[in-house]
Amino acid sequence: MSRVRLEELQERSRKKLAEQRSMADAINATLNDPQEGLLMISHKTCRNLGAAVVASTRPGNFDYYSAPAHIAKRVKRQELQKSLTQLGRKQKEIVQVEYEVMAAKRKQQAILDAKGPPVIANFSQWFSVYGAPKPEPSPGYVSSFKRNPKTYKGYGEHKSFASLSDKMTTGRLTQ
Repeated sequence: MSRVRLEELQERSRKKLAEQRSMADAINATLNDPQEGLLMISHKTCRNLGAAVVASTRPGNFDYYSAPAHIAKRVKRQELQKSLTQLGRKQKEIVQVEYEVMAAKRKQQAILDAKGPPVIANFSQWFSVYGAPKPEPSPGYVSSFKRNPKTYKGYGEHKSFASLSDKMTTGRLTQ
């Protein structure tokens, strides 16, 4: 599989992720609008029911809160559930594209592995295949290594032993 196919799949994945992001933003706006968001409507309804319970011990009528007509229509049509279902479908599409990308990468790696390791005779060939080393750090920058003095105690038939780790300290050299 060519590098072009892999790039095409990755671009398709990016587009689907952008579509999913816009769908999620629309759902988020539907839920979190400070005036007419579904969460605010639900909150107002719950508070109103709490007030109705308190008012039920008193004589008289209580006007229950009802959502605006366009919100009630949206809830009746189950637009949020449908949007979440579409979001789930989009996620499945994204996963499918990611599987295709991984398969393309595996196929490309198999082609590279079949060629065998490159023949390297000098440093310039090494650098062209594996990359050049990073530049030296700026002057006055040092790293020091100190043996870890910790000794792990033994027990029973196990003997004690010293740690084999070294602690690396980096910093600026001061004089």
